[in-house]
Amino acid sequence: MFDIFVSIVTNSFRLYVTKRFMELFFRKDEVNKNKELIVYFLFFGLTTVVHIMFQNPILNMLINLLGLYIITLVYESKHMIKVLVVALIYIINMVCDILSVFLLGNYNIGGSYEITAAFVTVLLILLCELIIERILHRDQINVVDIKHWKILIIVPISSIIILCATVINPETNRIFTVIESVGILIINIVIFYLYGELKKYYFTLEENLFFKQRTEAYAAQLDILV
Repeated sequence: MFDIFVSIVTNSFRLYVTKRFMELFFRKDEVNKNKELIVYFLFFGLTTVVHIMFQNPILNMLINLLGLYIITLVYESKHMIKVLVVALIYIINMVCDILSVFLLGNYNIGGSYEITAAFVTVLLILLCELIIERILHRDQINVVDIKHWKILIIVPISSIIILCATVINPETNRIFTVIESVGILIINIVIFYLYGELKKYYFTLEENLFFKQRTEAYAAQLDILV
């Protein structure tokens, strides 16, 4: 019973951090609030029930990835951006999960772990969100060249695959897993940074194009007056 209570509390906090993540990438003033509330509630209910009833890491991973993608559907943005957001949010969650369970004890896939690890996980996720929030710029447009999106998406997706292979391997060294997870976490935070820099770059291009067009319009008006 206590395990169920812990799952509900920690999943509620994780949902809160997930919403903060989503608002880093998508404009919340353009969202239908009722749809948003329903989607988040369904995500919380489904992930909590699956975790409590089945405790299957692979099933949990699939449900979380699917749930995160469904959440992105209520926001206005390009499909490529939504896929990147899902991959980045999930790999941050995954790394924090691995770090907490392996730092606080020996963990075998599908086995039990320290209750404390569940609370450490959500605190680590919140810490990562706060760091990334300082990196990104909420007020800038989501216009990035498609070739850059493809490059950015490769990193979090590859990270998920690498960590899955590491955790599944029964011969994996605990210390190696922790070091690898920290390295992957740093790499993906750098991806958030690159995303922010690309947004700034394209935002500047948009501004320059706007001023150029306005200058040309003024010049055309002067030619007509003269």
